[in-house]
Amino acid sequence: MGLQASIEITYSKNIDFISFWKLLLSNGWHYDDHNRITFILNDDYDWEDDVLQSFDKVFDKLKHRFSNNELIGIALLNDENIGGMFHFMPNKRQIMILVNINRKRILDTNQTDFTFYAKMLIPILDNVEIITYEDIT
Repeated sequence: MGLQASIEITYSKNIDFISFWKLLLSNGWHYDDHNRITFILNDDYDWEDDVLQSFDKVFDKLKHRFSNNELIGIALLNDENIGGMFHFMPNKRQIMILVNINRKRILDTNQTDFTFYAKMLIPILDNVEIITYEDIT
């Protein structure tokens, strides 16, 4: 039985973070995590949060770190406030998502409903080489 789940997306070429970000936002994703923005700006996977009004400042730091091949992360949710922690990996060809915000489950089990997440992600994916879905116990 899964206690946590992840989705790993590997691309055939480098990801353009800004283009990917715009696709996410135009396809129903948002960064309002209970009136906060939740993010990573270090290589230790230490999550931070700030008020939504600080988004432009935080986003500029995310873009800068990404352009320097450094790990970044941001919590993103859909209109039903289901989502996860998106990790953009330094090699720019990989995104890892911890599906941990109101994780969608299959019926009354602890198994993740990966079909739900695939439906949210597939419209924005391009040049994908591999997608791996994993329930972590």
